[in-house]
Amino acid sequence: MVRTSASAAEPRPPTGAAGTLSLREVLPQSNMSQHRAMTRWMQPALYGAAAITAGIMLITCLRDAAPWVSVRELYGLTALALLLASMIVGPLLAVLTRIPLKGHLLASRRALGVCAFCFALAHVAFYIMPVLSRNWHEIFAPGAWWIVGLSLGAIALACMAPLAWTSRNAAVAAMGGLRWKRLHRLVYVLLPIALLHAVLVGSDFGAHRAPDTKSEPDMGALFFFLGLSAAWLLLVFLRWRRRAATKHG
Repeated sequence: MVRTSASAAEPRPPTGAAGTLSLREVLPQSNMSQHRAMTRWMQPALYGAAAITAGIMLITCLRDAAPWVSVRELYGLTALALLLASMIVGPLLAVLTRIPLKGHLLASRRALGVCAFCFALAHVAFYIMPVLSRNWHEIFAPGAWWIVGLSLGAIALACMAPLAWTSRNAAVAAMGGLRWKRLHRLVYVLLPIALLHAVLVGSDFGAHRAPDTKSEPDMGALFFFLGLSAAWLLLVFLRWRRRAATKHG
């Protein structure tokens, strides 16, 4: 009988969302067990921090004249920020190989994506509930471009759902690294859809704003997210260039 070592029996960690580096590519073999131990406490800590932050946002917004609008806006912006943060980790580590706290960033990557989905779900809920409590026809009242923007938001949420659900070790083992990697390439489609949704109907800077939104548009937030997206694209390009040079070198 051939004995199989514990390390050989473990599934090889896949590359991350959108082709990010695998753990074995980034961390030395001696640090793999340390990374697994870090993941066990760091991910629950991030989930707890996200829940506390969401609660503080809700309590703070209850003081506003239109609390549902304020909390909807904050949850949407937070979801987009967390989505971008989860996507930047992989190419950032590939380009800046000597960056400190590399293990902490890797351990937080999936949790950031899951938190982004939860905030996006809450963002949708705080739009749907007040509308349904008044008149569901309000969904269509602002016009065709508003409906297009809402449809893009629904598509983005539908893309995020399987990514969040499979951001578990059990899901990676069940799907296999290659299939898991292919699924998580959805982020390439997800980000432009989410950005276009925000530009069209965002409460903070959307071109077609909800009837219950009375505040002035904040273009600074729009430029911030566009700049962050541009930084992600630059890092992805530099990672591709680095890999191409290594392959042909």
